[in-house]
Amino acid sequence: MASLPRIGSSRSSLSSRFRIAALGSIVATLSAGPALAALGGPLESVEADRAHMRAAAAPALQMEGYTVHPMTLAGGGVVREYADKNGVVFALNWTAPGRPDLRQLLGEQHFADFQADNGVVRRVRTRRAMVTRRPDLVVHSGGRPGGFFGVAYIPSVVPPGFSAVDVQQ
Repeated sequence: MASLPRIGSSRSSLSSRFRIAALGSIVATLSAGPALAALGGPLESVEADRAHMRAAAAPALQMEGYTVHPMTLAGGGVVREYADKNGVVFALNWTAPGRPDLRQLLGEQHFADFQADNGVVRRVRTRRAMVTRRPDLVVHSGGRPGGFFGVAYIPSVVPPGFSAVDVQQ
């Protein structure tokens, strides 16, 4: 019959330390909030957006001075995120049967500004186009069930030679 390690033995001590470390790792992972990317964030936020929305990535399109990162949404539709040469996401657009997760795409602060500018209270939906025009954020969102579209960009981060027309559908 195999004997169990004594409480003070190094084998028991290592096992206990491993369990405590594993438990700590699990608690830290579960207590962390959702990873929210943001317009104006780093290029890595494109992957965070794709994973959050369960979208399929498409090949990036290299343009003069920026790169377009398209993704196909699980429920249909496309989101395109535009990153400058330094890897900063400065614009995005979308076309989809429903509104994509704008909190994820815009980030908490820009999303709060967008809601405030459009009188959104208690997640009430409206049929009118929603518009934000601020020095640090421009958003146009509209459509109807089955066909939503929109654009968002940060004017101060837009690379030279880029026009708002470039981000249109």
